[in-house]
Amino acid sequence: MDIDIDFANRNIALGKFKHVSASRKTDTGMVAHNTGIYVQHIPKNPLTNLCNIDYKEAEKRGYFKIDFLNVSVYNGIKDNDHLLRLMEIEPIWELLLK
Repeated sequence: MDIDIDFANRNIALGKFKHVSASRKTDTGMVAHNTGIYVQHIPKNPLTNLCNIDYKEAEKRGYFKIDFLNVSVYNGIKDNDHLLRLMEIEPIWELLLK
């Protein structure tokens, strides 16, 4: 299990605290997971800050991955009041059928 958190710019959030980038195993070796990080102590490559354990194996070992996602729709939000007004608008649900 992991948590997904949406950001307008994930790099700003990532710069706020120490973390290790999650990794995934490929045929050519370990590569960075697109969005996952760990904030707890986990084995890592000190040169790349990349976790030494594939994220699926890390979960089996009890490590907890957090996915920091870039969601560009937030770029248009001016402030908290603007976001609240947008949240009150009923979506045009019929568009999902097109």
